[in-house]
Order: sequence, then C-alpha cells, then structure tokens
Amino acid sequence: MAPVVCKIVVKSPLLLQLEEEPSHCCAFLPQRRVGRLRRGLWYRQDLRHANDFVLKKEFRVLSGHIDDLQWSPTTSESLPTAKVKGSPSSALSSRRSRQGKGSASESTSSSCRVFTFQELQQATNNFQECFLLGNGGFGKVYKGKLENGTEVAVKRANPESKQGLTEFQNEIGLLSKLQHPHIVSLIGYCHEGEEMVIVYEYMANGPLSKWLYEPNEAPLSWKQRLEICIGAARGLHHLHTATAEGIIHRDVKTDNILLDGNFVAKVSDFGISENGPSSLDESHVVISVKGTFGYIDPEYFRSSHLTEKSDVYSFGVVLTEVISGRPALDHSLPTEKISLASWALDSELNGIIDPNLVGKVRVSSLEKVWGVAKRCLAENGIKRPPMGFVLCCLEDALHLQLTNIKNEKTSFLDCNLQHNDRSVTSIGL
Repeated sequence: MAPVVCKIVVKSPLLLQLEEEPSHCCAFLPQRRVGRLRRGLWYRQDLRHANDFVLKKEFRVLSGHIDDLQWSPTTSESLPTAKVKGSPSSALSSRRSRQGKGSASESTSSSCRVFTFQELQQATNNFQECFLLGNGGFGKVYKGKLENGTEVAVKRANPESKQGLTEFQNEIGLLSKLQHPHIVSLIGYCHEGEEMVIVYEYMANGPLSKWLYEPNEAPLSWKQRLEICIGAARGLHHLHTATAEGIIHRDVKTDNILLDGNFVAKVSDFGISENGPSSLDESHVVISVKGTFGYIDPEYFRSSHLTEKSDVYSFGVVLTEVISGRPALDHSLPTEKISLASWALDSELNGIIDPNLVGKVRVSSLEKVWGVAKRCLAENGIKRPPMGFVLCCLEDALHLQLTNIKNEKTSFLDCNLQHNDRSVTSIGL
C-alpha cells in the first residue's frame, strides 16, 4: 500500500493547514477522539496533546516536527507515539477546543493577521486611556489605527481576569471561520509571552446598551430598534444553523450587540461560546454555567444543560430592553423590579414601554415584538421558538411599522407610564 503523505503548513502560531486529505484516515489524540482527518484549518491544540500526536491508517504512523512543512508516515506495528515539538509561547492549553471540528465554515479566512505587540502599541499609542472604548470580562478594548489608516478595536487581556488563554483561543478560532454581515469581523491577533490581544473591525457607534439607556445619547426610533434587533437575530440564527452542531453564543446581551457607523448590528464576544450537541440523540451540552446575570437562561442555570434555546432566552431579554429602554438588572429599583424579565412578564405592555416610544410606534408592531419576546422568555426551553422564527416575527413587526394601515393607532391612547417613569427612578447602568 502506498504511504500516506500529508503536507501540513504552519499558518500562524494557532493554526495549521492540511493541504492533502488522505482517504480513510482518522486522527487520534490520547484520550480524545478528533474524528476524520479533513482538509482545512485545524487548531494546533487539535494536533497535539501533551506533545503527542498519532495518525493511524492500518498501523501507519504520521510523525514530524511542528516546524516541518512535510510530515511523512512510517510503518510501525506497535503504533508508537510521535513526538511533536513546539515553542512554549505558542503551545495551547490541553483543553480541546470544541470549535476544532464542525466549525461554521470549512474554510478559514486567510486575511487573519498576526500582529506583533509593538505594532498594537503603536496603533493605540501604547494603550492610552483616551482611546479606551470599554472594559469587559476578558480585558479592556481600545480604539486603534493601523499603519494603513484602518480603524480597529483592540481587546487586550487583563492578566487578573478569570478569562484567559482558553477564551482567547476560542474567540480566534470561531471568528477566523465565521464570516457574516451581522457578526463582527476578526482583523487579527497577537500572542507574545503573557500578552494576548485580539483585533476586530471598529464599530463606531458602540454597543446597543449605550443607545438604550445612557442619557447622553439620542433615543433610537422604533424603526432603528427593529432593524438592530433583526440584524442581531440574523447573526444568532447563522450561529445556530451554520453547522450540524450549531454554535451557542452563551453571552447574548445588549453590550455584545455592536453598531457600526450606519447602526448595522453585529454580534460580538465569542470567548465563552460552545458548539451544540454533537449527536442527534443529544438535546443539550452539559457545561458549567457562564454568562451575565439578568440574561442567563434559568433552565441552564439550574441544570447546566446548555442549548440554543439558552441564547433565545437571552435575546428575549434584549428585546424587552429594546421595548422598555431599561437594563436587564437595575438594583436601584424596588426588589420586584430589579430583574427586567420577571418584572415585564408580570406587567402590562403599556406599563413597560419606553416613554420615548409613546405615540411613535404602531400598536400592531409593538405587540408583535412583545409577543415573541414573551415566548423567548418561557421558563421551559422547549416552549421557546428557534431564532429563525424570532427573526421572521421581527421582520413582520418592521413591515407593520412601515405599512400605512388605515385607522391604526400609533400607540396606546391611555398609556400608563407610572411603572416606567424615568423622572422618578434612574435607569442608567
């Protein structure tokens, strides 16, 4: 039998590419099944575990040095483990990235750039605070400008953060393969020593949350809110359906829905995202609870069973924020009103509507959105609709808002705002 030859090209410190696909070959890592070896981009951590890698085809073993471009198999009846050497700075954690198989695209964008830390220091003027855009669980985000004039967002890891290498790898792995108009684009990254930095496209208008309840910003119109929600829903729907397993965002919130200069919404922050169930016999992924309080699916919180419907619940909270103009949690309010989701479900629609929308939104459009939001917030995940259904409802709501329906009211005639009076209670972050 002719020997199997696989040409593997080092694409970056994180990615390798298998250029030739051997037939009937399976890759095995100690205690971890990788599955069929396929042409395309793989994480280095998928090709190594405790410095070991075995490719088996009828007792044939593929081995080689990590820096070699040509890996050739040798015959062995004993299936020895081939040592794979790599630099310590580029070695990945032993936790296997779930996105290594069944990712959203079989082809990864070749435009992902590996920056030096010095380049990013220059782009952000040494990470000056005046360029600070925000601060999240992974670290601070700065506005930067590359040498060609391109404006970018630069997220630098905080060494004291609970998030680190795992989330860094996860986000790079996902974004380098996900390409969609409503998912934020990855420009590149840097990993030098302890420095971990991710570079994204710059979103000029920042997070949706800023435009919903920060007093210094002009209130968004109902049409703008619907278009933003539709864009975010399209991004999430793509995540859930782009692969057989689907990808669960796990931290859907208004802070992670970013707006470009034209208020086009894009989903961001994939550090804790996970693949969905790998088998049709499985309905969920059992995993530790992560996310943001106020948005976490209560069923997932109780059981650690993560599903796509967990994202749907979180998006229901986002829709409720869009309707009410207040954050998911507000500890300045009375106890029964702290949680937006629970308070809104126990209230009438005319008691939660944002005062800025009164008289400016068609009742049919508003009720359409509130109707699907309530379904998203169902306690039982089975009763929540898929994102595709949510998207269709939002598009219908936009159509209703823009359609000139004879004699339809533009808002409630007797709208009672006492439960959502901004003059009584501050709803800022």
